[in-house]
Amino acid sequence: MASVSSDKPVAPAEDKQLQEKLAAQQAAEQAKQKQEEAKAAKQRQENCREAQSALNTLQAGGLIGHVNAQGERGFMSDEERARQQQRAQEVIRKNCG
Repeated sequence: MASVSSDKPVAPAEDKQLQEKLAAQQAAEQAKQKQEEAKAAKQRQENCREAQSALNTLQAGGLIGHVNAQGERGFMSDEERARQQQRAQEVIRKNCG
């Protein structure tokens, strides 16, 4: 008995269509990746601007008011100001540059 092969040779037209389909998928994936990278870069820029603004406010030395969980007004302590400055500097380090 002769064995029958289930592998059919691919016709040149089918091969070309397959290559075009793969190329289109690759292009779509690259476009999606570039879009995601651009979105991430935009978010880093926004984070940078916000952190720089917060740091400038914190370093200005004036009283900074806030409302606590009980709805009471108060002012930021020196310790909290130092923590917030450190946090802003970390965000700047990660996002500005």
